[in-house]
Amino acid sequence: MPGTTLPDHLPNLPLPLTPLVGREREVAAVVDLMRREDARLLTLTGPGGVGKTRLALAAAGRLVAEFPYGVAFVGLAPVADPGLVAPAVAQALGVRDAGEEPLDARLKAFLRERRLLLVLDNFEQVVEAAPLVAELLAACPGLTVLATSRVRLRVSGEREYPVPPLGLPAPGGGDPAAEETDAEAVRLFVARAEAVQPGFAVTAENAPAVADICRRLDGLPLAIELAAARTKVFPPSDLLARLERRLPLLTGGGRDLPLRQQTMRDAIAWSHDLLPPADRILFRRLAVFVGGFDLEAAEAATRGGGGDAVGDVAEGVSSLVEQSLLRPAEEGTAGAPRYQMLETVREFGLERLAEAGDEEPARRSHALAFLALAERAAAELDSPRQAGWLARLEAEHANLRAALGWFRDGGDGGALARMVSALWPFWLVRSHHREGRSWFEQAITGATGWSPALRGALHGGSWFASNQGDHERGVALAQTLLAAAREHEDPTGVANALSLLSYAATFRGDHERATSFAADALAVARHAGDRWATAWALIRLGVAAQDWGAFDSAATYHEESLAISRAKGDLAMISVCLSNLALVAHARGDLRRAAALNRESLQLCRELGGRWAMGDVLAPTAHLVAEGGDAITAARLIGVVDALRDATGGSLQTLVRSLSDRGVDAARQRLGNDGFERARRAGRAMPLEAALDGALAALAGLAEPAPRSAEAATAGGLTPREREVLRLLVAGRSNPEIAEALFISRATARTHVANILAKLGVGSRGEAADHAHRRGLV
Repeated sequence: MPGTTLPDHLPNLPLPLTPLVGREREVAAVVDLMRREDARLLTLTGPGGVGKTRLALAAAGRLVAEFPYGVAFVGLAPVADPGLVAPAVAQALGVRDAGEEPLDARLKAFLRERRLLLVLDNFEQVVEAAPLVAELLAACPGLTVLATSRVRLRVSGEREYPVPPLGLPAPGGGDPAAEETDAEAVRLFVARAEAVQPGFAVTAENAPAVADICRRLDGLPLAIELAAARTKVFPPSDLLARLERRLPLLTGGGRDLPLRQQTMRDAIAWSHDLLPPADRILFRRLAVFVGGFDLEAAEAATRGGGGDAVGDVAEGVSSLVEQSLLRPAEEGTAGAPRYQMLETVREFGLERLAEAGDEEPARRSHALAFLALAERAAAELDSPRQAGWLARLEAEHANLRAALGWFRDGGDGGALARMVSALWPFWLVRSHHREGRSWFEQAITGATGWSPALRGALHGGSWFASNQGDHERGVALAQTLLAAAREHEDPTGVANALSLLSYAATFRGDHERATSFAADALAVARHAGDRWATAWALIRLGVAAQDWGAFDSAATYHEESLAISRAKGDLAMISVCLSNLALVAHARGDLRRAAALNRESLQLCRELGGRWAMGDVLAPTAHLVAEGGDAITAARLIGVVDALRDATGGSLQTLVRSLSDRGVDAARQRLGNDGFERARRAGRAMPLEAALDGALAALAGLAEPAPRSAEAATAGGLTPREREVLRLLVAGRSNPEIAEALFISRATARTHVANILAKLGVGSRGEAADHAHRRGLV
């Protein structure tokens, strides 16, 4: 549809690193089927390695423009539990697993009025979740699903498209080289051979061998790629001879396995058997990773994995990539490359691991490596490096889940408690609230004896329970923590428990007890010298005071908490303090200061990826904007808040809820009910990045008055901070360099640059520099 913008929270389709060879007919056929009204669920079926995913991506790419809400890709290869399919879909759509409402109900509500294409890749291992797909399709008329699976989903309305192997050369013929290269399978072989041996070409001499290789491999793309990767070492005639010795396995495997799966096993086994011993060991140990890995994780997880040494991991990984047993994945945090096994290759590696008797030690080593990563991250999640560590944990989320499951299933309650305690700031900020609460409950159940890890588990469990409206459980866990901490003379535990009780009392509207608990928490935390517990107790006191209407006291508490948080560099806590101070300023009638504080808080939320916290900032922002006279933007922001609350769950504190309600009333009064609801619906459907851009721009306008003096006019309406940024911009500094020079976040630097361009009426950094020189702004 014209003017439709693809929402940013639906991730782009994965971009393959190599071009699709052939498949023109299949892509056209799938696209035609997807356009039919009776094909809202199309399943691409076939054996592993036949190219189902590549075909699905190509077809979905052709269809993007036909779905106003875009295309969401859900890779299910890391998901072994059918119960985790709904969370995987929710994550792809930006619907966070938090709140009391069942996740499938939130998914239906999110999808009901949206027209989008959902691509579910590698569904065969979670086929028991097929009824969820049928329920979503029945409840959401604009939803279309394209699935890839080795088996049909077997639900009503499903259409199946069996993906055939690549086209093979016909036997015999005239000019072998010319005729063989017309076949899709040969074209793929040549393309992959050229990648490892530039200049490789099909000639009259090698054409028959290349054609026979493709035939012996049944035209299966992955098998062909594995074979072609060896042309760097073996000419086609030698490759064919090696395959001759393996072909009997095509009919010698288990009768319960598909024939082409047996062929794939043979292709992988053949490539595996060519590896040197150290690389074979590394290959099977790397199979324990879920969703990919970087070199640092590989080195950590393969140490102490049992059996023989793996040698140089970096060299081994490079060798496995060259052998096509590993493939480069998306770039990791800080530009670190990541690697991934195809699922069929990973299954083969796990079989070899079990045969070698190394599975238990390898999985233990993997789990311990990710426990260590989680604990390293925990030490940085209240520091200026917080955003980078949150992104890294997000990238390793599947591996972290696997490690948690290993400790749980192995009965290692101590390690499980340590890991959930370390991960709870990640789950909190990144809005994985429901998942986090589930792991906390399991850790608390399995823990024995008092420890800092159990203290953290009780803390996180209580917070998530109260935030999700289960106040009884939240209070019970906080009281358990309080009693145990007092018994073991743990002042940090005592302070945190009292703050949790204050938090729960706030949500229940018991402001007197909220104040009393917070005051006691602050006294204990100060005496213990715990800065984080002190900052949190001050926030609880500030919230209690603002709910009482004691805004001077509230501001004092929040300012002190902000100072502590800034000294630590804890961006998440800084954001919370700023938003609370904005609420106080708003209640006092200082709308300009409220807008400036909210703007800074929202920039930090964006940098951290904290969607739950964004709602706490955008709700009062809507009221600020409405008071500023822009009722349409206010109504849209209210719709954005609605969407964030649906996605993340959680409760709004009293003053936030009050200001949000007043914003709704003000916007509705100006627009009328119909106009308000139209704008609100537009906000719900708005891409989050666009909504944040609009909110930040509106807040900038409210925070900064128009120039009144000749000096201000000469400055082009720029604030002092923007003039500092402009000077660095003129000097040729990049946004990251500006951020480092001014001790601000990269997101803040980016926003300053965008505002400067808008105020100066220019379209590029170069034009801004020219304008600045001409007007004498620097």
